[in-house]
Amino acid sequence: MAPGVILVEAMAQAAGVLAYCTTGQTYKDKGAALLRIEKMSFRRPVRPEEEVIIEATVSQIRGPAWRYAMTATVDSEICADGEILAIFTEKANK
Repeated sequence: MAPGVILVEAMAQAAGVLAYCTTGQTYKDKGAALLRIEKMSFRRPVRPEEEVIIEATVSQIRGPAWRYAMTATVDSEICADGEILAIFTEKANK
């Protein structure tokens, strides 16, 4: 079985990709940090051979903080869902 923390990490990565695609920025331009995980529910176990589809929707942007509604499904059945809050910051020049 895939631990819930692995699903949450995959969801956070998907949220980060969505933010970079939405803004046209890259990981070289902006840094990202996970601030909060809210209302996360794990509805069914995920087995190693199963393919997980992750959907991320931006539900709110307030300054550098982005809130996402996240859903992970296997064969159209929800296995996990909840909200993720992340912050995007300027990277320091070297």
